[in-house]
Formats: sequence, structure tokens, C-alpha cells
Amino acid sequence: MAGSEGTLAVLTEATLNLVELPKQKGLCIVHFQSLVAAAEATPAILDCQPSAVELLDALLIDLTRSVPGYAAKLTFIEGHPAAVQIVEFYGETEAEVLSKIEQLEARLRSNNLAQTFVRALTPKQQADVWGIRTVGLGLLASMRGDAKPTTFMEDVAVPVEHLATWVRATERIFAAHFKQTPQIAVADHSGQPSRLQHGGYAQLFARHLIDHIRHAGMGRDGGEVVAGMHQRFDPRQFLAELASGMEVGKILDLKTAFF
Repeated sequence: MAGSEGTLAVLTEATLNLVELPKQKGLCIVHFQSLVAAAEATPAILDCQPSAVELLDALLIDLTRSVPGYAAKLTFIEGHPAAVQIVEFYGETEAEVLSKIEQLEARLRSNNLAQTFVRALTPKQQADVWGIRTVGLGLLASMRGDAKPTTFMEDVAVPVEHLATWVRATERIFAAHFKQTPQIAVADHSGQPSRLQHGGYAQLFARHLIDHIRHAGMGRDGGEVVAGMHQRFDPRQFLAELASGMEVGKILDLKTAFF
């Protein structure tokens, strides 16, 4: 059900439990010097029970900074971080939200996971933060030139305690097989990268990545590569290798029946 994103099931009835909208919200924008550092801090961030966590990397930040109308809203970015985690908290009062943010900052500082934090407590400040994230993804999709953003890995299922290992290994593979320094835009804390690459590289890179997963045992950590690749690339040839003995043909037949 989860792996097929709902395409292998039919929902006939559902009962929803409604909850009241939070009275107060607050954001803490945590700065990091690398994507790996951001991934290493994610378990500690989640332990603080935030209502949302979203990651922006330097590529998205720099794209929005290059547009004067959006650059003025980047007041929540200090310096030139490699990535930031946008951490949101709910609460009944502003004091409750502020207390949760302070606890997060103290925990990350004490464990030497992060040292730079920017708070967004007013509705306008928060709107600017979420607005930059939305605009940044749009700017990424509309970049000019031969190199275009490609959703290379989508909905990567990696246990959060192994997320840093996965990001580190993925960066190493990118560096080994591309002449230029890889540019990765991670849209959220699950580590879903969009590679800036020419379409012809997609199939070759997939082979290198899958070979690494098989030989390095990344699959034992719950990692997976999902079919969210370039339009010229047919990922079905690799499904049998990654499905650990599952009957891929029957899965594809079942999905085809729904479309």
C-alpha cells in the first residue's frame, strides 16, 4: 500500500478524527555546513516532536537569492549554509512554542550537531520561509541551459538513524561518476535529491548506484531506489534486482490494470 503510493488498493470507506487547528506556530531554521550534517541531526530533531521538518539545500537557497524580489525575504538565512532544516512546532500558547524551540536548540548545541539558529515566530516571518521553499522548487524546475533538474530518487525509504550514512554514500557516488561537482537539491528531510544532469547520464548512473547498494549492503538499511527517473529511462529493468525475489511481473500487471 505505502510502496505503491495507494495505487494497489481501493478505499471504500474512511472515518476521520478531526482535531482543532493549532493556536500558535513557530519555526526554527537550523543551519548546517553540509547535507550530511543535516542528516545526522535529523534523529535528534525528530525526538523533539516537531509538527514538520523540511530541508533546503544551498542550491535552492542560491536560486532564490539570485532573484531580487525573493532575496529580500531570505532574512532567515545567515551566511551561506550548505543546508538548513526548517523545523515547525505547534502549541496552545506562544510561550509553549518558544519553549519547544529552545529545547531543540539546546539539544542540538549540546550534542554539537548545530550552532546557528534563526527563529520565525510571526505569521509574516513564517509565510516568508514557506514561500521561499515553494518558490525555490519552482525556480529549480525552470532553470535554463542544457542541464535540467531530474527527479532521480523519489520517496527514498531509509530509516532515519541511517539517513546520514545514505546521504554520505550517495554524495560519494555522485562525486565518483560525474566530472563536475554534483548539485543536489533535497526537497525535504527524507533526503529526496534532484540531480542537475544531462538526460543521457540517468541510466548509467542508475547502474552505478544499484551496484553500490548491492555490494555495500545499503539495502539492509532499508534503502530503496524508486522509479522516479528521467523520461528516457525505463527503471523496470532494475526492479527485479531491488525487489529481493518479489514477483515483479505480477506487480507490474496489477498496476497496469489500474491505469
